[in-house]
Amino acid sequence: MKGASIIEIIVIVAIIGLLASFSTLTYSTWRAQNELNVALSNSVDNFRRAQTLAEIAQNDSNWGVKFETGSITVFKGISYVDRDLTKDEKISLPLSIVFSGLTEVVFNKLSGYPQSTGSLTITRINDTKQITINSKGSLQY
Repeated sequence: MKGASIIEIIVIVAIIGLLASFSTLTYSTWRAQNELNVALSNSVDNFRRAQTLAEIAQNDSNWGVKFETGSITVFKGISYVDRDLTKDEKISLPLSIVFSGLTEVVFNKLSGYPQSTGSLTITRINDTKQITINSKGSLQY
């Protein structure tokens, strides 16, 4: 007789189920790591954007960057609270991305030096990345 027995079919279905589970787990891990890397890249890019706008004294003002859960905002002004809302440049990120530590940095016009220094921690579930900014505006990550 030709054909497959019920045991062979159950084994094949079990193998396919295991492969599907492994693939799903691998994809979700890759996606989490990718989201964290994208948040790190966007953070560095926006630090640099705000610093450059301050150095060239765009609109004759200081420029800063504000990090909040799910977003990064480059703003014009001496602080996020006192900013010019019409100049905001907001980048949306997944809500799973959480920022802590130094979440607001303002760069002085012309010099481009930050008014505050320290570390920004970017977290997604159990994984973190860190960016440190010094008094000259150099970043380490």
